[in-house]
Amino acid sequence: MSAVYDDNVFDDNRFDGGLDDETTVVSRAEAILAHATLVTHEEFAVRSLEGTFGVAFAPLFVEAPVIHAVTLEGRHIGRVRRLNPHHWPERWVAVPLGGAAYGCFDSAVRAAEDLAVMTAASPGWN
Repeated sequence: MSAVYDDNVFDDNRFDGGLDDETTVVSRAEAILAHATLVTHEEFAVRSLEGTFGVAFAPLFVEAPVIHAVTLEGRHIGRVRRLNPHHWPERWVAVPLGGAAYGCFDSAVRAAEDLAVMTAASPGWN
């Protein structure tokens, strides 16, 4: 008997208790928790930007402002994130909702502005 869970992990009763299986399970669980944490922080950041006009952004993690949620006219359009946060000079990429990271910008402001321009020019943006 086989069951599929929301995270696409299959339970087909073949888990033999070996170290490889346990390591895989722990690794998978850590990835799921990290993703859930990121999504939760992004939701809080976007809520803090409700009612804003123009381009606005807020850090997902106040203690480490290397990822920012971006809104345009109060609507969530994506995020900007810093590449190699431990190296200088700063380099940022824009990540539209449902899209891949693009660009190489010298500041979060420039990345957010470019993301807003690309979003406003896309079909379906009102």
